[in-house]
Amino acid sequence: MQQEHAENASSYPVEAENAAEMNRLIKQAEVMTHCLGPVPASLDLRQVQTVLDVACGPGEWVVTMAKQLSQAHFVGIDISRLMIDHAQAWAKSQVLFNTQFRVMDVRGPLAFPDASFDLIHARFLVGVLTRMTWPPFLAECFRLLRPGGIICLTEAENVGIATSLAFTRFNSLLVESFRRQDHCFTKTGDNSGLTVVRGRLLQEAGFSLLSQHINTIDFSYGMPVHPDFLENYSTMLVVARPFFMQTLGLKEEELKILAEEVAGEMQDPSFQAISYFQTLLGKKG
Repeated sequence: MQQEHAENASSYPVEAENAAEMNRLIKQAEVMTHCLGPVPASLDLRQVQTVLDVACGPGEWVVTMAKQLSQAHFVGIDISRLMIDHAQAWAKSQVLFNTQFRVMDVRGPLAFPDASFDLIHARFLVGVLTRMTWPPFLAECFRLLRPGGIICLTEAENVGIATSLAFTRFNSLLVESFRRQDHCFTKTGDNSGLTVVRGRLLQEAGFSLLSQHINTIDFSYGMPVHPDFLENYSTMLVVARPFFMQTLGLKEEELKILAEEVAGEMQDPSFQAISYFQTLLGKKG
């Protein structure tokens, strides 16, 4: 994320300046940080002085980490002016003077000098980067890290595996939509293939792989996070409706019915579902 871009320049499935999407991302980030932790426990942060959060959204991860690491300076970048304004206001309300937020586009050269950061963090770039833009993005991260610097990347293959027919269809539509915009490394099926190829992509960019961490979140009916996942996906099926219509040629009424079916099946006591998340740690030099 480098210079300011119009929101329609992004390949993200939702318009960048969407307030409903911002609120969804705030809640999603809080759940992810609570369930997965902000970074793997094995990551030693004692010597970290400068941190870049890529596609920071409304700033939840930066605010959380800036409270824990008061000695470090955090920079969050995102293509959305709405997200950046919210993140700046949030950090100010928490009296965090070790944070900075800037509007940049991850797909272009990042406007920072070489060797600017000790740690680069990013979560869920599947909707932002394509097969063609992953390599230059990782090359930029390598350039921006100091020798010995760490990159921490977290992704999921899809929105989860569920016993619900409607939810399974929702997952299939989302993955296929991403595939048609060249975000997937698979040619067919209900997975993006991103977790399979990221290790190779990191190594090709010059990184040494330090570790891989696999986490799961059970969002079945009755589980503590179930209400959060229900709200998250219900909102996603509304804000991403134009994306599905454009990429798959679906009609709005069909998507409204699907959203109702997903919500209904998720609220059935028989609903069982789980999501898998992969975090990779890579080191420069």
